[in-house]
Amino acid sequence: MKLCVVITGAVNSGKSSRYKEYIDREKERGRKVAGLGTVTLVEEGLKVGYDVVDIRTGIRRSLVLDRRRYFEGRHTSEGRQYGERYQEIGRFVLFEEGLRFAESTLLEAGGIEDFRERVELIGIDEIGPLEMRGGGYAPVLKRLLAEYDGDLLLVARLEILSELESLLRSYQWRVKAEMADDNDNK
Repeated sequence: MKLCVVITGAVNSGKSSRYKEYIDREKERGRKVAGLGTVTLVEEGLKVGYDVVDIRTGIRRSLVLDRRRYFEGRHTSEGRQYGERYQEIGRFVLFEEGLRFAESTLLEAGGIEDFRERVELIGIDEIGPLEMRGGGYAPVLKRLLAEYDGDLLLVARLEILSELESLLRSYQWRVKAEMADDNDNK
């Protein structure tokens, strides 16, 4: 049975930091690792969006931005072009180009499309309520669950953990949940 480690916790509990540590540790062990990280965009001390980063290449694209800042043109993120196609999700806009970039990164890493070199561990920071409703990364996540034969590392808020575990188990994945602030699992 394939293994999926889920790093979970509340908002701002250190999930992304724990994810980065886990990825670095696996690389040091010699595992072939790929996937997605995030860069938090901050203005005046407030989170205003996120860029998605290919952890293998370092290439990054805009993924979500506070819609007020987007429509006012007050923020430009690396690689983003005004006039992009987007979806409005709550207080954010989700850029379709960023989502397509993320999807192709994951499918290439899993050897599912545009096969280059299959990796042993794919990470995704983060799976959230949007994915549990079928949006965002949900389609590519389901393809990975069905077709990828390596291990997964996911970041998810505690509020969706039970639903995510059910989804993973429905695809015959073994799940190991680790709390972001639990240093015993390091």
